[in-house]
Amino acid sequence: MLTTSPPTTTATTTTGTFESRDHSKWLKDNISTTLQDSIFTTTISGSGSNTATCTITKIKSITGDAEIVSARGKTKYIYDISCELEFKITISSGSDGSGSGGSCSGVINIEDITADLEYESSYTLTTPPPKTNTALVKAVELCVRKPTPSSSGGSGGIEGILFKKLNHVHKLFLEKS
Repeated sequence: MLTTSPPTTTATTTTGTFESRDHSKWLKDNISTTLQDSIFTTTISGSGSNTATCTITKIKSITGDAEIVSARGKTKYIYDISCELEFKITISSGSDGSGSGGSCSGVINIEDITADLEYESSYTLTTPPPKTNTALVKAVELCVRKPTPSSSGGSGGIEGILFKKLNHVHKLFLEKS
């Protein structure tokens, strides 16, 4: 559920030509709610039809600021947010009984979440897959290492899902006045 907390006015001139309202809490709350429990699922070909699922398991942190600035009749929506998300990748045994299943986990960092919608992301594996579990190694490739063409489109594993959700939160932020 998205929250609708009231804005806080941070600066206003006596003539009313400049106003800056802090919406940091609103944006952070909505990003957290929207990204929590995000899921990407794919089939790993050549491994007995294993299914790989990447799930955001925890929002570790969301930092930054967001404000709506009105000056001389123009409104600007300004924010710079970063977040750190824990994820887990699990694979099922193949439908023909092949494959060993398994799981691994890590952290995705999304930096420079701004109104230009071009986010930067990186990840680290905190519990890497054993090299002998080729299906799980391939699952990591498909779920988090798959290149994301841009935040505005394309499927790019879990990052593609997260970027689409961030774009949705951006649209909600632009609707605030």
